[in-house]
Amino acid sequence: MPASGKTEAANVARALGIPVIHMGDVVRAEVKAKGLKITEKNVGKVANEIREREGMGAVAIRCFPYIKNADSKIVVIDGIRGVAEAEVYRKVFGEQFTLIAIHAPQKARFEWAMARKREDDIENRKSFLQKDERERSWGLPEAMKIADFSIDNVYTLEEFRQRVKNTIESITEDLSHIIATISAPIHPTELIENVETAIKNIFPDALLQLEKDGGNRLVGKASLQRLQELLRNQKIRDTARMELFKSRTGNGIEFVLNKQVAYIGKLNFGEDSLGGIYISIETEDVEKLIDWLTLRSEK
Repeated sequence: MPASGKTEAANVARALGIPVIHMGDVVRAEVKAKGLKITEKNVGKVANEIREREGMGAVAIRCFPYIKNADSKIVVIDGIRGVAEAEVYRKVFGEQFTLIAIHAPQKARFEWAMARKREDDIENRKSFLQKDERERSWGLPEAMKIADFSIDNVYTLEEFRQRVKNTIESITEDLSHIIATISAPIHPTELIENVETAIKNIFPDALLQLEKDGGNRLVGKASLQRLQELLRNQKIRDTARMELFKSRTGNGIEFVLNKQVAYIGKLNFGEDSLGGIYISIETEDVEKLIDWLTLRSEK
């Protein structure tokens, strides 16, 4: 929502060396091209005109040249105002697109907006409420509901900055090089091929071999990228986070995934009647690994 802290969050990203694209710059450029003064009223009017003429995702589409020119693997886009814009980015970037919602109380947002005195900002409470309503009409509440992360801006400025930093690092840090050790017993009624399929649905790059010592068992090693993607896409981060913290050992984590559920390409923690897929991961920083796997959301 307006004045919730998005620009401050963008500043945190910039301090981490990440380029920032401000969607509002697209609208302000259009205002100037029309020979109009940059005011909240003119910016809002032109923003509505762009969406009415070119569609609700138009401002997002106009940002793609800026994103390309940033020439960076990671870019922060500041100022998504509706679900249609989020859908534009998700269609283009797929699983690489992460949406962060920032929440702040209306009273605080009004006070912050009045204090910052930006040229295109509100002049009084009436214009503030009008701006709120305009952005709601663009689908902003719906976009916030589908966000991958939600950060509450209700603490001190330094605490908010730290929460933003933690979230960005959870998203951008790549720990996919860490290797998992995998083991899955093969029940006498099971086909080896089915157990292999279950494992490879979760760990597609697994290098597996059959061991027959004390019963048939597939063992191997694999990276964690697909596991992380599934944890994110199935929206089970909170459950996964709890299970993984319960699974901590002295030098990593050890947990079990349901083999039958894995066979259909989904995740569920715990054994089934035919056993499970047993995973052991060694790491010096268990909490960082769990944050990365579950894409921790800062509240």
